[in-house]
Amino acid sequence: MPLKQLLVFLSFIVLAGCKNNSGNLLIEPIDESLNGRLITGQGLNPNYYSKKDLFQYYEVANDGALPADSLFSKLNTFISKKYKRTAIGQASTLTIFFYNKSWFNNYNKHIYEAAMYSENGNMEDYHDDLIARIWLVKLNKTTDQYLRYCWFYKLGAESVERKDTVDMKNIFLR
Repeated sequence: MPLKQLLVFLSFIVLAGCKNNSGNLLIEPIDESLNGRLITGQGLNPNYYSKKDLFQYYEVANDGALPADSLFSKLNTFISKKYKRTAIGQASTLTIFFYNKSWFNNYNKHIYEAAMYSENGNMEDYHDDLIARIWLVKLNKTTDQYLRYCWFYKLGAESVERKDTVDMKNIFLR
């Protein structure tokens, strides 16, 4: 029995040692298909999903101890490369959630309900795993300017908040 316990302990040490804190952020959609449908509205019940208030969900690995400035820069670079102006242009808001990648959590089971039932799209059961939330709010229908709110979290508590006004051409490069 002690050998079995030793093997389990060593397995945990190996898994903990595999974490890469080099700052090379790995950002992956929790459910790429659902993220696509949440943007286009295709295949979703319009009584529950709005094409004006969009939600997107991602897992982030290797965030390590990145300072808020670096994390802000990397996430905004990711957003600018990921989304097209034409796809987002008609929306009033876009909220993008970044959750800590975990072997033990299956967010995939919960984002559908969060997007449908939660007013702000947050997965309440996984609030402690939330790394960042970026919320873009269109100022009015005649401009391409957005208010950009960014919240960064440490262990579920809001640690840094940023707010600025940005032009759509500066957010979405394509």
